[in-house]
Amino acid sequence: MNEPPVGASEEIQLADTIWLLLRKENIEAHILKGHRLDCGSKLGYVKAFIEYSLKNPQFQKDVKNYLITYLRSCL
Repeated sequence: MNEPPVGASEEIQLADTIWLLLRKENIEAHILKGHRLDCGSKLGYVKAFIEYSLKNPQFQKDVKNYLITYLRSCL
């Protein structure tokens, strides 16, 4: 398989790599339910971190209490 092209941000894009693979062999896909979290930006990382922290039983209560307290102090 050829090397995947490097994108404008000097990243190898998954979609381009899958396209190259598809030209040589069959691929399978599965549609997932839910929503997408993008950790490719600082804000996206923060959103993902908060969402997963609130879903994790180990951190859920403390993170929720922290966010409530912090947001009340800001408003």
